[in-house]
Amino acid sequence: MTSEDPFARDPAQSPYAIRHQSFGTRRRGFDPKEVTAYLAGLADQIEYADADRADLRSEVERLRTSATEAEQQAHMAAHAVGLLSEAQAIADTLVAEAQQYAEDLMAQARRDALVRTHDPVPSTVDSRPSMARLVAAQFAAAQSVAAFLAR
Repeated sequence: MTSEDPFARDPAQSPYAIRHQSFGTRRRGFDPKEVTAYLAGLADQIEYADADRADLRSEVERLRTSATEAEQQAHMAAHAVGLLSEAQAIADTLVAEAQQYAEDLMAQARRDALVRTHDPVPSTVDSRPSMARLVAAQFAAAQSVAAFLAR
């Protein structure tokens, strides 16, 4: 048993056409006032159904649009998370490299200080203070970098 679409055979009538439909008169026919009242009620129902269907279509379109916007926002959020993750990885690498550089610089300054304080070869009086200042400056710079990274 198949259900047949009632509108498949005849095109839909507008509420105006239903309200103003005229019929031939016959003896012993339907009461014209009852028929007119029935058609007016039917036209009102069709107007209500058409308005309701238009509201539903606009709601469907609004939901489609908002779903598309939500998808775009989700895509942008995922992209932002990826960028932030990448930036954090780069920052972590830079911090690790800076810490390693500071440690290497401090170790080199310590080695230079030890070599210069235990230098068996006598050096001139003028060059020893400038070397000591250079080693002290290297050591101070290494400590500054380490202090900065410790923050």
